[in-house]
Amino acid sequence: MSYDKTGMITFISKVMEKLKGKWIAAISSSVILAFLVFVIGDIINLSPAFGVPVIGFMALGEIVFMRKLLNDQNAQLEDLFKEYKSFIPAFLTTASLVILLGVGFVLLIVPGILLLVTYTFTLHILEEDKTIGTLEALERSKEFTKGYRGRIGIFYLIFFLAMVLVFGISLSISLIPNLIWGTNLLLIAGIIAGILQIVFISPLFYASITMFYDELKNGSFKKATKKVKVQEEEIETVEAETVKPEEIEE
Repeated sequence: MSYDKTGMITFISKVMEKLKGKWIAAISSSVILAFLVFVIGDIINLSPAFGVPVIGFMALGEIVFMRKLLNDQNAQLEDLFKEYKSFIPAFLTTASLVILLGVGFVLLIVPGILLLVTYTFTLHILEEDKTIGTLEALERSKEFTKGYRGRIGIFYLIFFLAMVLVFGISLSISLIPNLIWGTNLLLIAGIIAGILQIVFISPLFYASITMFYDELKNGSFKKATKKVKVQEEEIETVEAETVKPEEIEE
């Protein structure tokens, strides 16, 4: 019997398979985005989160880039910058998401998670239909995620646990220079964790969330999940009908 009831672990494994031989390109896009977010955050002397709206149009470009990469199309890093004409709607949308999620997580963790899950595809919808505005993109994401919010929540949980694991590994590695040279343990661990996140977690997340949206939109994920469920039911039926040897002896 499968323990991957939601199909999310299988799905992420599928994304990793699709990224084979393409990791350098995926990492490059992740590094560029992270670098610009931190640079802009430093320039305006605020948290890097405030740099996100400024390069919101690049988030749309990342969606285009990852979609091409996953579909074996000619993905180029230039794609990250090609959505500059959508600067204003992208800025307004990403700013709204930062504020909305920030307020949600400040109030309580649960409202923040619910908002994150509900509006997780807002930018994908905006990238697909550039004629709509921020409010309509938010509303469409709200409608689009109905019936899938549990799976989306599991999706984020998997990546959260991956980040916790990465920080744990980073902390373990940092113990060596800390014991030898007396370096700042948390500082070194944070740097190592940040590097690992940029070169592995972030590219995988960007690719996964884009492919997740596309498969939900096309109904592929729903069909795949239904197929797995049918197979599990068939296995359970066969197991229930199988006569055990001890029963025959009796």
